[in-house]
Amino acid sequence: MAFRVCVERAADVVEYLNERELVGYAYVARFLPIRLDDGRVVQAYTFVADNGHHHYAGQLPLEQAAAIIMDAEGQGGLNRDYLINTIRQLESDGFAEAELHALLVEVERQTGIIEAGAGI
Repeated sequence: MAFRVCVERAADVVEYLNERELVGYAYVARFLPIRLDDGRVVQAYTFVADNGHHHYAGQLPLEQAAAIIMDAEGQGGLNRDYLINTIRQLESDGFAEAELHALLVEVERQTGIIEAGAGI
């Protein structure tokens, strides 16, 4: 999904996004080409994982990735809630990936165990 920003607000939007996404996280900002629904290709300001960052985990086994997510919390709340809400929204918008869905299922399973009183 791309958001169009008027030139007059671009600097403020970039500053806001950088403050939200780049503080302490393993991302780098990039301008990358994206294709719009009408076929045009435009440059979009995006954030991508920095695989050289010390927090970058790479390819982890499903259970290990889910365990890390279950134990993580940020300023906005529990990482598991962020993951669950993000993947559900992506899938409802027609963007489904088998690996992400499997991670969602595992995190939801572990969430159910905790909420049933078997966890922390």
